[in-house]
Amino acid sequence: MTTQTVDLQTEEIKDAIYNETLRIADQLIDACCEQGNMIYWETIFPLDDNKIEKAFQWDLYTGNAGILFFFIELYKNTGEKKYRDIIYKNASYLIEHIDDINLNACTFYSGQTGVMFVLLKAQEVIPELEINSHLDEWINKVDKIISSTNQCNDIFAGYAGIIFGLLQIHTISKNEKLLLLIDNLIQKLILCLNYTSIGIFGDRLHNQINGLCGFSHGSSGIAALFLELGHYFSNPAFYRISKDAFDYEDHYFNPLENNWPDLRKSFYQPDEVKKAEEAIENGNVNYFTDTGYMQAWCHGAGGISLARLRAYELLKDKIFQKQALVGIDNIVKELNTTFENRTYTLCHGIGGNADICIEMYRS
Repeated sequence: MTTQTVDLQTEEIKDAIYNETLRIADQLIDACCEQGNMIYWETIFPLDDNKIEKAFQWDLYTGNAGILFFFIELYKNTGEKKYRDIIYKNASYLIEHIDDINLNACTFYSGQTGVMFVLLKAQEVIPELEINSHLDEWINKVDKIISSTNQCNDIFAGYAGIIFGLLQIHTISKNEKLLLLIDNLIQKLILCLNYTSIGIFGDRLHNQINGLCGFSHGSSGIAALFLELGHYFSNPAFYRISKDAFDYEDHYFNPLENNWPDLRKSFYQPDEVKKAEEAIENGNVNYFTDTGYMQAWCHGAGGISLARLRAYELLKDKIFQKQALVGIDNIVKELNTTFENRTYTLCHGIGGNADICIEMYRS
């Protein structure tokens, strides 16, 4: 295959992605709800009985902040006025209702810090939104929520995710109050982490064989946070914590699977309970320590590769590049399988794995 042929294929792929992005944007515009001169979206919300409904949601992961972030990036890449108008109308709605924000979670992906980060990004392209005027009051509110609620440690829903979100906000706003809050939370997280002879992990819950590997709820997410802290504050001590978290995961790496295991063990569904009861009756204790494997942003090689890629970028240690390539190998194989019944989500879908491939290409 010639270089010219590869370049042509690359351009065709870029055109296809660009056109599909515009189609998605049009679909989202058609689906918005209007309130005066403002707009918002209702997104899918899971119910307890495995049903779903559509409702207004705030967060970056499943709600309006994520859609707004999409339009911010689209406007920056196209300069189209209609996308600027969408940003203004949705950001205005979120600002209008910011005192009513009902997210007890304060993390980046699923909580308040992700919402504020996106609003500040909106202000970068539309300065008249004046988000900074709400920032001090918002910081006080978040501080009260964190002080009055128990948090886990992971980057998706816990202390690591809150710190990561506050760090992103500080990169934009430079608000000095954030530094004190970040410092307090770092100290809390360091006290709450689990330290073992094989390394560091975040949480140990009843439905886990051991502390988890992986990005969203495992040691790679903890490592990723401390990589960013080390880089942002030029403090190599944070890199030491990252390496210890990576060491924990590497203890569990299975070369036969070319992957890190998913150490969760669920007993929520009737069939899971039945299998557990049969294992007890048959004296099959190994059932309770048998692991599964995933290739996703949340669990398995996908997200773990993302963290290793960032480690290589910052620390220049080739072992991290080698480990990242292991994950990319698995993801490419996964993407080449059938797309039937696959989702396109960030967490455990094609979207998350594609994002990891983009990061590898970028690096």
